[in-house]
Amino acid sequence: MCNHGGWDEGHGSKRLAHLLDLTDAQKETLKAQRDAQEDARDTLKDKIGDAREALATAVNTGANDAELVALTETLGKLHAEQLLAGAKAHKAFIAVLTDEQKQKLAELKTKREARRNARENEPQSSSSATGA
Repeated sequence: MCNHGGWDEGHGSKRLAHLLDLTDAQKETLKAQRDAQEDARDTLKDKIGDAREALATAVNTGANDAELVALTETLGKLHAEQLLAGAKAHKAFIAVLTDEQKQKLAELKTKREARRNARENEPQSSSSATGA
């Protein structure tokens, strides 16, 4: 899966396909879904880039608060669209899985979260702690 919530070949999808034991038919369905979403995803990514650039330009040229508010609202709406598209992609991904695969995915997520939490709770080493 990717940060868009769906299936993205090249971001660990081959490993995930192996871990979930996806069938060839499931892989093809997921590839078709990804391909169908690609143009819209790329267009939205470009719009977000343009909106960020417009906001940065406005800040650098001394735009008034009303202009900055309008630009940030536009950027916020685009980010909301991106989140919604990701949620829909994830929903479509989940719909392809069997109940057993959904359970396995939930287990993998739990393990990943546990590893992340363990890393976050590890004491940080610093030179000040050693007296250096």
